[in-house]
Amino acid sequence: MRWVVTMRFDDDELAERLRRLDPAITPQNTPLTAAQLAIRDRITGATAIPSKRLSYRRPLWWSAGIPALATFMVTLVVLFSFNPTPKAVALTPAPLTFTNTGQSAVELLAAAKHALEERSPVKAERATTSTGWYLQVEHQDATSTVVISPQVTTMRWRPDQSGEVLVVAGVPYWADGAQQPIPSADYVPPGTVISQMTVPAGEWGAPTVDPPGATIAEMTEWLQAMGLPVDADAADLIDTINLAMSYWTLTNQQHATLLHLLLSREDIEVVGTGLDRAGREVTAVAADSGRFAGTRRILLISSDTGRIVAEEVVRTTPDGDLPAGSVISYTLWGLPTK
Repeated sequence: MRWVVTMRFDDDELAERLRRLDPAITPQNTPLTAAQLAIRDRITGATAIPSKRLSYRRPLWWSAGIPALATFMVTLVVLFSFNPTPKAVALTPAPLTFTNTGQSAVELLAAAKHALEERSPVKAERATTSTGWYLQVEHQDATSTVVISPQVTTMRWRPDQSGEVLVVAGVPYWADGAQQPIPSADYVPPGTVISQMTVPAGEWGAPTVDPPGATIAEMTEWLQAMGLPVDADAADLIDTINLAMSYWTLTNQQHATLLHLLLSREDIEVVGTGLDRAGREVTAVAADSGRFAGTRRILLISSDTGRIVAEEVVRTTPDGDLPAGSVISYTLWGLPTK
């Protein structure tokens, strides 16, 4: 059987732990960013869980390219295993599958740029809508049943560092792809408001309030302002791109520049073509992380628009009950909203 315990803190203690994650660069008494506030509210304001089950959660922001916050979320969850179940149980969504077409990074970049030339937003917007997920692990005698519960996060902010964040429940599904109905007690109904925040001026915490410039050098400088390490590998770049897209809806020209930076690297791999979790045709590129051993970043590029539309993080080595190949998280961008 498998038990999962989620630690809880009051708001003050949780805020202090978030600030202590990166004491070298975070001044004392610095307000929490909108990302940190979203994490705090998801932890402390989660829907009450019936006593028959305990929850194991990974928030949408797990994949947002914030290493310190990701590390913090690991420390929040403690996993105990007793008498392993007699059969394997799906703990995460099935990995996406791709077909290797032999396309090179240079060819992919050319195809993406061609698609990006056809249509484009006029300017970058300080607003995003993304769909991500967390897990709920059921304990029922000798088996565990896992429901994947996506969350839809809408964020809008302004140059004065004020803004709004809305997180609502998405449509849940069984991790193993089963089609039987999910008991109503085991998930939050789609559309339910999980968290809603208004952030006062000066407290949004965006690394920069300015959009990136048009050149490669200007984009590189902007990404470094977003947190890209000087010694970044391709996985770090994917993480930072994902973080940037949590703050900004970028233009096609800016997507083209990001892809140029990524696909020009020698440590990036073109995995192949397939469908993302929204059924969109995509081409996947990937890189193993040197900073976070045992994980692989996968960035998905739309075959139709050339835009970056999703990111996934996958284990390359076992991690406790999670076998190699397990999907840790996913984030989808550019989905239509109702």
